[in-house]
Amino acid sequence: MNTTKLIPIECDDSIGRRLHWQPRDFETPPPTGTEADVCADIARRQQFGRDKYGTTVAENPLPLVEWLNHAYQETLDNAIYLKRAIQILSQPPTETLLAEPPPSQNQPDQTQTHEETNQ
Repeated sequence: MNTTKLIPIECDDSIGRRLHWQPRDFETPPPTGTEADVCADIARRQQFGRDKYGTTVAENPLPLVEWLNHAYQETLDNAIYLKRAIQILSQPPTETLLAEPPPSQNQPDQTQTHEETNQ
């Protein structure tokens, strides 16, 4: 995939030496490792949204303030998850704390997201 990037080029002009931004095309390598995993998660998330809402984010006509409210609410959820993980990691290790929970019907698949488990 080709991507156009702006590259700084030094140039002299009547004002003096300064940077000028010039577009250049670059071959973008496909993502690997963790980045590839994130791309796959995004693709799965997009399909989930299409299945659940019948549209994509790009096609959804919500006003910007509603998009920002959605992001804000999801950020609050994320803060709660992070705080709970910090609390767990701050406790002295115990067998119960480090043990894998037993499988149950109520536990989401590790590949599921918060919204998928709360349908």
